Amino acid sequence: MRKSGRAFRLTQTPEKRWELHRIEEATDKGVIVGVYATRGAASKVIEKIAYEPDFG
Repeated sequence: MRKSGRAFRLTQTPEKRWELHRIEEATDKGVIVGVYATRGAASKVIEKIAYEPDFG
């Protein structure tokens, strides 16, 4: 998923949680942003961080 020129990867864990990673390329593992209980919670975080200054 790409938002405001930044790419993110959202993957479901075996525990049914969602891991959000900030990635540079589709093949890169990325930097973990957080783990969320629902996909909706992760999407809300993306909406917020997409327009903030880069964190790392």
